[in-house]
Order: sequence, then C-alpha cells, then structure tokens
Amino acid sequence: MNWQALFEPQILFRGEELFEEDKVISFEIKGSEIFAEVESSASDGYYEVYLRLDQTKQSLVAMTCDCPYAESGRHCKHVAATAFCFYATNKKEYLQQASYEEVLSLIRNVEGSELRAFLLAEMAHNVALQAAFLQRFGKKIGLQGRINLNFTARKCKIFLIRMLIMMVLWIMK
Repeated sequence: MNWQALFEPQILFRGEELFEEDKVISFEIKGSEIFAEVESSASDGYYEVYLRLDQTKQSLVAMTCDCPYAESGRHCKHVAATAFCFYATNKKEYLQQASYEEVLSLIRNVEGSELRAFLLAEMAHNVALQAAFLQRFGKKIGLQGRINLNFTARKCKIFLIRMLIMMVLWIMK
C-alpha cells in the first residue's frame, strides 16, 4: 500500500515541508517501531509521534501523534513528516517493490521506442549497465564497429524487455 494515500493532500504537503525544514528533531527506529519528536509550529515545544510498520517493514500499520489535530484519530502533518523521514533515510531497504509480473506487464505495454530511449538514457550514466549490455550483445557489432541492424521489430522489443527486466532486477538488489 502507498503510505502517502493515507493522508489528505494538504496534510501530506505540510508534512513534507516539515520534513524538508528539519522539524523532525528526534528520530529512532526500534525493530518495526519508529519514535519521533516533531517541532510544533504553534509553540516552542514538540509533538511525540509513533509509527509501527508491518513485518515486512513496507507498510504503516499504526500511526499516532499527541497533537490536537490527531486526537480525533486523523493522520496529522507530524506523522507525515515522520513517515517522510523514515522513507527518505531507508528508501533502498524499505521502498515498496513492484512484483515481477507487474514489471513485465508494464514493459509489455510500453512502446519499443520509449524502451529504447529509456535504456539509452540509463546507459549514458550507468557504466555497469553499459558493460552488461556490451557483454551480452557485443557479438551483434560488426567488424567496422557498427551495430548489426538485422533485427526484426519483434526481436528488438523482446531484447528491450529482457534488458529492462534485467535492469529492474539489478536496481532492486
């Protein structure tokens, strides 16, 4: 589940502002629990925030704050700021990952030209991907150093799908 969908848009926006303004003054992760203190905009104090994650540490299952807005059970900007802090500092480990089937479905529905453009853009700054690409498809380069363009459109799309899947799996490591 997308944690941001748990918040009203203006609350989410304000929580992101608090996070970017470094208003999360204390932040501690203990297992699947997160404890934070977020500065109050109304006074010199702070509010105590508690978040609990599911066992996979990908979804928020409990959120509380001792601010007046949250007393009625609503998700406040302080909770949103704490969630932004958590996901920003732990994004590699805790980002929700699409399933293989979702990625494959997406790839199948993207135009070949879009896939080629994406692949070229990624290879422009990713030396490891360039090396993997050359190792896998270097045989297709002619003696003059030109790429052999005897691909059919179908073979090209299959190739791009395989490369994109490999790249997504490599990124998700």
